[in-house]
Amino acid sequence: MKADKETLHILVAEDLPILQGGIISLLEHLTSVHVHAVAVQSLQTLYNLSAVRTFDFLFVSPHFNGVFDLAEFRKRYPQTPCIAIVNNLGMLSEVKGYYRYITIYDDADKVSRLIEQYQADCTEAPLDSPPDQLSSREKEILIELVKGLSNKEVSDRLCLSVYTVMTHRRNICRKLKIHSLSGLTIYALSNKLIDM
Repeated sequence: MKADKETLHILVAEDLPILQGGIISLLEHLTSVHVHAVAVQSLQTLYNLSAVRTFDFLFVSPHFNGVFDLAEFRKRYPQTPCIAIVNNLGMLSEVKGYYRYITIYDDADKVSRLIEQYQADCTEAPLDSPPDQLSSREKEILIELVKGLSNKEVSDRLCLSVYTVMTHRRNICRKLKIHSLSGLTIYALSNKLIDM
């Protein structure tokens, strides 16, 4: 495992304090990634925090603050995948539109697999995808990443914060629908962003 594990910033929106605390504890004990989890108690706090920074995931109860308006949240923050928190199996009919769901019976392994699945979920982009769908900064970061540099090394080389590099990396993967380094390398080679 790399010493510089990726840090995921996750919001947890659940009205039941014991369930909210349990989810945060579970997230913070994942071994595959470092998690910084933040609990929110109200919709206002949820929207305020989401406006300040991009979160990697939102774990939210469909009943948060009454009824959580998933469509409204996704309209405002389409880059944040929403994971439904299901505290009884009768709620399974309410998880349509969420990326995935977790139940009160799930363990850390299930949540870890869910996060890994999200990172690998998109299919590889066609090799002839136009490189102009990336900004010049994204191309610059992509070139450094496919050279094998870590997020920290890219941030040092380009004089950017690690968070900025991670955000660009996430945007590159979403735009290209490629979530593996080998796929990004093939894309960069086929679009003449790098040479063999």
